[in-house]
Amino acid sequence: MLKHAPFLFCCCISAVTAQVESETQQPFAPIKYQPPQSNLPIRRIDAGDAEGTDTTKHRGLFRGWHRGVNRGLNRGLSIETDSGQSSASALLSSRLVTLAPQHTGMTSNRQPRLYWYVSGASSYPIHFNLNQQGLVEPIAQAILPPPEGEGIYTIVLADYGIYLQPDIEYEWFLTMILDEAERSSDFIAGATLQYYQLDDKQLARQTQLPPQQRPYYYAEQGLWYDAFDSLSQLIKQQPQSTALKKLRSDLLKQVGLLRAAGE
Repeated sequence: MLKHAPFLFCCCISAVTAQVESETQQPFAPIKYQPPQSNLPIRRIDAGDAEGTDTTKHRGLFRGWHRGVNRGLNRGLSIETDSGQSSASALLSSRLVTLAPQHTGMTSNRQPRLYWYVSGASSYPIHFNLNQQGLVEPIAQAILPPPEGEGIYTIVLADYGIYLQPDIEYEWFLTMILDEAERSSDFIAGATLQYYQLDDKQLARQTQLPPQQRPYYYAEQGLWYDAFDSLSQLIKQQPQSTALKKLRSDLLKQVGLLRAAGE
């Protein structure tokens, strides 16, 4: 079980108090993600062409990941596309990644949003599984529609009635099943997360922050999923803001997700 660092929340938050520009095209103060600890084990696995960093050395990630995917989850799916293509010629994205740090990412939200990136359209649906440490069966499963194009997509855990428990590691992964008869060809991406329960003082601090300062607060406190989500929600409200998009791109670069960052 991953222990949360005692210094996860520090009293001095320089980035939070930084002045940010309110106009959509003005540059924001730089954002810096601070992992909760140093030298954490790599837990993220990416599917497709390399990012330029080694994200394949994981410890125990996706132990038994076929469970649930094989047990009827893909029943009725066809490997052929609407145009009658075989699996060999069906459209496959070159890159599928979970938008998470290489180590276990933290969140203060019991029902966080999970974000993922795909480099292009695909003929294959995405199989989503969420595992909880210590449980044999997945706690959530879904089949997501084939992605229609390159972009960032979202999974909302609230849609599945899932509430994360504190101090428990969860692993989530996305799978494209290319050949049901040869599962070694599956296209798999995944990451881990853990819920950190805030105390009353921390909750009060969190709620007092203006929305544009929250990404800085979360990033400096090591709460990756909250930092990325708060930025993404700001972009959703201000879709024309190139400054916000650059800020999110910078955050992705800091965890080695260069392709998703637009590079």
